[in-house]
Amino acid sequence: MNPGEIHLIQFDPSIGSEIQKRRPGLVIQKSPHRSTVIVLPISSKKLTHPL
Repeated sequence: MNPGEIHLIQFDPSIGSEIQKRRPGLVIQKSPHRSTVIVLPISSKKLTHPL
């Protein structure tokens, strides 16, 4: 996995009423020294409130 790539990822455990299945995620950062990867989940839902 490299930064900028999109992968199907099992975000487990899911929180609340999320459906537990694979979801697309954008790789943000990969640690060169460990197996740690930071991934941003991708959603098709439009925000109804400002951040």
